[in-house]
Amino acid sequence: MKKIKIVWVFVFAINLAYSANNTIEEELSISVRDCTLYGTLVIPEDSEHPVPLFFLIAGSGPTDRDGNSTLLPGKNNSYKMLAEELQKKGIASFRYDKRGVGKSKFEISDYKIVFRDYLQDIIDLINMLSEDDRFSEIILAGHSKGSLLGMLAFGEVEAEAFISIAGSGRRIDEVIFDQSKEQLSVLPGGEALLDTIKTYFNLLKNEQTFNYVHPYLLSIFHPVNQGFMIDWLRYDPSEEIAKIEAPILIIQGTNDIQIKEEEARILSKANPSANLVFIEGMNHILKMADIDDIGAYSNPDLEISDNLIKEIRNFIISL
Repeated sequence: MKKIKIVWVFVFAINLAYSANNTIEEELSISVRDCTLYGTLVIPEDSEHPVPLFFLIAGSGPTDRDGNSTLLPGKNNSYKMLAEELQKKGIASFRYDKRGVGKSKFEISDYKIVFRDYLQDIIDLINMLSEDDRFSEIILAGHSKGSLLGMLAFGEVEAEAFISIAGSGRRIDEVIFDQSKEQLSVLPGGEALLDTIKTYFNLLKNEQTFNYVHPYLLSIFHPVNQGFMIDWLRYDPSEEIAKIEAPILIIQGTNDIQIKEEEARILSKANPSANLVFIEGMNHILKMADIDDIGAYSNPDLEISDNLIKEIRNFIISL
């Protein structure tokens, strides 16, 4: 690969941070079209030859490069832990704050992000990183919503393989409706709210926006989110993963309360050449925790799954 020109924005003792576990961390600032994105590149210190680069796309909502969300109390640091564990296996990684999140926040408060903005950012970032001769190949990995974004980007970039972690196999309206059905079934008026959800999604699928949103459903259908949702609804993950003609690893935790095991099976059925792995006891944020342990989402001391690291490592070295 050719050498890339990247803007170095933060230095730890002459541009690099050497941690106690033989890791080199580089804080990167990369301009993409109308904004600047900030990310962390983690490289095994002892690597004398080019190493694989694990490029991680974060999940839904305001989830930052370390796996933490402003919607939840405390931190879980799941992505940070993943990067640190992979470097012990000789695998470099890049994770970043997507636009509007973490250090990549905008100064303009009313800027509306659409799904394709995230997609184009991934393409731009990978095209830049693919020119760095420290990396032998790029493995594109998406967690949760990032799984679909990774599928869409895969055909547009130079990548060796794709990994889906806790990614849905169905279109987002179907996933949200099923999740809502479970939550609303115990509430008075729940059936009426489910009908309202169907109505809202039908409007969005026809690219129609609306100003009034039932207060209980604002977190999903707030007017500021509707353009993003219209864009998102255009894509079916099972159709997109079927287009990938490269090694694929599909990983799903059995204790994930957000994405069910069936979603992984749908993806596997859509692309039978993919490797499908279920991690017993792993939840949505890659931690080993009971299925009803909500506290795990805010516990930075709870380690991520060893089996997750093992499966990713074995998949990458087999390429």
